[in-house]
Amino acid sequence: MIHKKKIKSQAGVELEEYTLKKPSGAALKVLNYGGIVSSIQVPDANGKLENVCLGFDDPCLYLNAHPCFGALVGRVANRIAKGRFSLDGVTYQLPINNGLNTLHGGTLGFDKVFWKVDMLGEALHLTHVSPDGDQGFPGNLKVEVIYEFSNDHVLSIQYKAQCDKATPINLTHHAYYNLEGAGKGDVLEHQFEMTSQTYTPVDESLIPTGQILETKNTEFDFAAPTSLRTRFERGVEYDHNLILKKNEAKLQLAAKVYEPKSGRRMEMWTTEPAFQFYTANFLDGSLSNSVGVFDKWGGFCLEAQNYPDAVNHPNFPNSILRPKEVYTQRTEYRFS
Repeated sequence: MIHKKKIKSQAGVELEEYTLKKPSGAALKVLNYGGIVSSIQVPDANGKLENVCLGFDDPCLYLNAHPCFGALVGRVANRIAKGRFSLDGVTYQLPINNGLNTLHGGTLGFDKVFWKVDMLGEALHLTHVSPDGDQGFPGNLKVEVIYEFSNDHVLSIQYKAQCDKATPINLTHHAYYNLEGAGKGDVLEHQFEMTSQTYTPVDESLIPTGQILETKNTEFDFAAPTSLRTRFERGVEYDHNLILKKNEAKLQLAAKVYEPKSGRRMEMWTTEPAFQFYTANFLDGSLSNSVGVFDKWGGFCLEAQNYPDAVNHPNFPNSILRPKEVYTQRTEYRFS
């Protein structure tokens, strides 16, 4: 069942909230603004429902500045060095919004636009057209996203995009998760298990150096279930791209997460070549919901994606979409 609710009018556009509710009581809430997933209610080991996605109780607060809580991110997620790239002999300059770099598509990325939403049975179909020159990117780009939330608590996100001029593309979903419950403190006791065997090291501004290194016996080794507490105590924080095995666009397991207090588990499966593992290092307690404040390390992100700054690294997977080509991606977050 999908319930649509009109929240308010913003510059002639209605802010809308869609709730996908399941027989167990589990529910997913999605806004047309930013394609934001504002709540994911799933049961714990005892059947108690709780929201595990960081965000606001009042949907209108998403219209203010926030760190991409639950949003669709593009045209290019993650960072582009100095906001600059060359394509087919032309150099493009994007807005600088993260130190010396461009982050998550620029100052007005896909997380800050109103998407058109249609209800298709038990799914939501979102569309957005990014015009030629949008945030400095070339070409008109049409993006489609389908959200589904199954009876067994699987959030499926399918992406499709087409363009009329060659353009970089790297779409992702930027939810912050806390499996104990959003606002219930940090994620230091969460246990992470990841299939990545290599990663891309970064410089001081979090731009990949171009190297690809092995994770084994490093701070990026999560081959066995590992809590974050000991890593953080050694001064390690994560905002890094972890690489997956080539899989010919088939779903593969990227990560497993277990939270011992609630007994909740989550798996991420994706067709993408990599994912960004981010431990909410920049949250500072200034944002909150009715449960509590969102402090540093109060959540984690698993953002399925291409490698960051791929447009400036020939040895990274191709990030250029050309006319007559179709960009596709599917990522699933499986809760239990």
